[in-house]
Amino acid sequence: MSTDQTHLLTGQERLAELDLDQLRQLVGLVEYDDERDPFPVTGWDAVVWSVGNAAQAALFLQAVYAEALYLLLTLAAFVFAERRQFVGAGVCAGAAMATRTAGIALLPALALLAWRSERRTAALAKLALALPIFALWPLYLWRHVHDALAFTHAQRDWGRHVSAAGPFGGLVDGVHAAARGIRYLAAGHAPVPPTAGASTSATQIALQNIEAFVFLAVFIALAVIAWRRLGAAYGIFSVVSLAIPLTVPTDARPLLSMPRFGLAIFPLFLALAAITGTARRYVTAVAVSALVCGLVVAQWAHYEWVS
Repeated sequence: MSTDQTHLLTGQERLAELDLDQLRQLVGLVEYDDERDPFPVTGWDAVVWSVGNAAQAALFLQAVYAEALYLLLTLAAFVFAERRQFVGAGVCAGAAMATRTAGIALLPALALLAWRSERRTAALAKLALALPIFALWPLYLWRHVHDALAFTHAQRDWGRHVSAAGPFGGLVDGVHAAARGIRYLAAGHAPVPPTAGASTSATQIALQNIEAFVFLAVFIALAVIAWRRLGAAYGIFSVVSLAIPLTVPTDARPLLSMPRFGLAIFPLFLALAAITGTARRYVTAVAVSALVCGLVVAQWAHYEWVS
């Protein structure tokens, strides 16, 4: 390995450590103040969330994915909003939208928190800073690649299309794809190894469709719990975040990358923490998360499509 590569890796490791330190502070594990920071889940519940989410998402919280930065920005946006610091919330929301299009889900959720503040007009005006900050990204793309919407046009390379039925179209397609996958496996077809670097066999596609649907079902259940236990703002963010990828499904794998998308929706794991308050549930949550992480790493090591 060259010296330049070594320096690059060292820099990435430092950034990763910085992200983890900031995440620990944001979820309230360091000097959490109940009166100043009215975050929905605290104490050991937050530990469950941190360990469970980190275990499952460990593979995706690395340099080649935007999940680490996106997760940090969405958490920061909510923390600022809960503290009634809507300038910070707007800045983080705009940056999150530029990081991933799904960041749009922050706007209605944070707008609800701003609406509930004592000075709602000023709060909403400050939150609106998200829009010009996000606009810097398409302006940059227009200037350098002559396509302000290149980030949306790139989805065509993955075979994504906008469903006429909105998120319900992707949901129905996902159910049908999972059912086809179950029928395919039940028919006793012999597994076919995928091509190195891609998962193109019918067996792999069947397994991926089933896996994605299972994750989606779990995420939907956790979104309902998040709405009920954490409040409407967190529920709205969760629901809209799931609706966005459902609105743009692919053909062969309608729920493509759904496990990875869901792992960045932090209220889902706050909801998981809220319902795993006992020692047995805590151990179960961490064990399942670690098992899922192990399976995903094994898939990755064998050049299989993960998410």
